Amino acid sequence: MKNLLWIAVILLASCAGKKSDEGILAGQPVDLNPSARLVASALFDTIEYVPLETNDTFLVGYIERPKLAGDDICFISDKSFYVFDAETGKGSLKLSRLGMGPGEYQSLFDALVDPVSGDIELLDNNRKQILVYDSAGNYKRSFSLPFMPFGFAKSGEGDYWFYNNNLVSDISRHRLVRYDAETGRVTGEHFPIDDHVAGYFFVVDDNNFAVSDGSLYYMASPCDTLYRLGEEVSPVYRLGLDKYRVPADFWKANYSDIMEFVTAANSHDYVYSITNFSLNPQAVMVSFMLKDRLYWSLYSVAEGKAYTASSFYDDFHFTESLALSPSSITYVMDDECLYCLMSSDQFLELAESAKSPVIENLIRQYDVTEQSNPILMKCRLKVD
Repeated sequence: MKNLLWIAVILLASCAGKKSDEGILAGQPVDLNPSARLVASALFDTIEYVPLETNDTFLVGYIERPKLAGDDICFISDKSFYVFDAETGKGSLKLSRLGMGPGEYQSLFDALVDPVSGDIELLDNNRKQILVYDSAGNYKRSFSLPFMPFGFAKSGEGDYWFYNNNLVSDISRHRLVRYDAETGRVTGEHFPIDDHVAGYFFVVDDNNFAVSDGSLYYMASPCDTLYRLGEEVSPVYRLGLDKYRVPADFWKANYSDIMEFVTAANSHDYVYSITNFSLNPQAVMVSFMLKDRLYWSLYSVAEGKAYTASSFYDDFHFTESLALSPSSITYVMDDECLYCLMSSDQFLELAESAKSPVIENLIRQYDVTEQSNPILMKCRLKVD
């Protein structure tokens, strides 16, 4: 079985993935050393760089919610939805409908491409609706929601999952809701909202859902546990934060707002922000913040080992490391590769330490400048 259930079997058989008392597969305790770096050759067979096309139509800013759809990589940027060919970097669609009229949205919090129909679905948080367009960006329909979600996913026709963060609505007091769009009914609720915590804790994650081989998974701050979604919501993997995990009693204190909580948590070196995650049968990737530093933790199923660091060293192409930053690099995975999107200025800075003419030739061929669109870094995972 090529999904995380299969991963779970491997983890149980390995010495590094141990089953906790709660039945959750717990990763190795992470060591958050600021000087540690992920070394590419230890994790990947090859790395390829693909500049995304830059022109007046395709001019991308800060990237949010990257997704894979067939041979394309899709994401939100500056309240627009973009589609690029992941092989060539050529842009194929920009969907920008900001407004209040039919087929227009007031906000853009999340997006997906239906794997069956190819339809594009956008989440307008402010107006509490999903808008549906065909693959060419033509508006088809929309439907209203009884809550104000921050992320969403589908597990079948009309079968939706919504992440409500800590925002209570008239219809639900839960962070994760399953919803039948055809009947307009809530069909499942999970993770009750704690009124005390909701009074001060509110962070927006970069991503809350991921698909691996047809199965849907969920993760959200401040919880460090990955869940598989279905008829049951099953915990399948826990990041080994251990001493960096916020203790239960810490949440009971009275904080005036999120900033007071953050200051207190940072003084204890607690991790409370799980920014992104992705997975495939070979690996589980989770990123999180400790104070103002971003960490990536990649668990290799074959090795039964978690690699955790705050910088990435592509030793195939460069002599210097890439400092990880939530404002300049994000990622998504499929069965073969980790796809990272980094800013062009960060790429050019890294290129100063290039080992061979390959990178220099790439910059010249695509005329990469600091004003160019992001660079797609395709890291092919090792296969034993």
